[in-house]
Amino acid sequence: RGEAEAGLQEMQAAVEQREDASGRFQLAIALLRSEQRFKAHQALRRAVTLDADYAQAWNALAQITLERLETAPEVQKKAILDELHKIEAALAKIGPKAEGLIELRAQRLLLEGKETEANALLQQGLKDYPNRATLHMIIAAMAQRKGDNPTVLTHLQKAADADSEDAEPLVLLSGLLQNAGDTKAAAKALEEAVKRAPFEPELQAQL
Repeated sequence: RGEAEAGLQEMQAAVEQREDASGRFQLAIALLRSEQRFKAHQALRRAVTLDADYAQAWNALAQITLERLETAPEVQKKAILDELHKIEAALAKIGPKAEGLIELRAQRLLLEGKETEANALLQQGLKDYPNRATLHMIIAAMAQRKGDNPTVLTHLQKAADADSEDAEPLVLLSGLLQNAGDTKAAAKALEEAVKRAPFEPELQAQL
């Protein structure tokens, strides 16, 4: 833990010495991996201030904001939703193909209770971008809320295939298979997840 913190401090010092949007974004990702979401939020805000067309940074900022919305008290939700609308507008200004724009619009529609519109948007997104893992992940989450496990399994697998570096779809897939009694397939999915995220002790402990 101490070494990781020292590494973050060195990274922050280097970014501040020669600041640019990319450096702030990379710092934010490192902070997120260390569960320092407030500092990550600050770094992402700085990244989009330095480069308003940095879609990746806006997208990461959107995901943090969505997480905040899930746990926020009712009195704070309107302000957070307003922030999401501003992030969506910034991505739309970059262009209709901006990374994360479809996903954010769909998630916002879901928050507003417009599931039919969100699903239509996601399905169109898959036609345009069939290998975008994040679209599959949102569809899987929607299906899980309905108890539609076959659809969840399908889209988690597609998300895992679409992004060979992301362990999350495989972790979720492993849990779902385990609950279904398919322990062999669950173990295989978890082993693959560990290969993708070898430095995650929580994953190692599940093997």
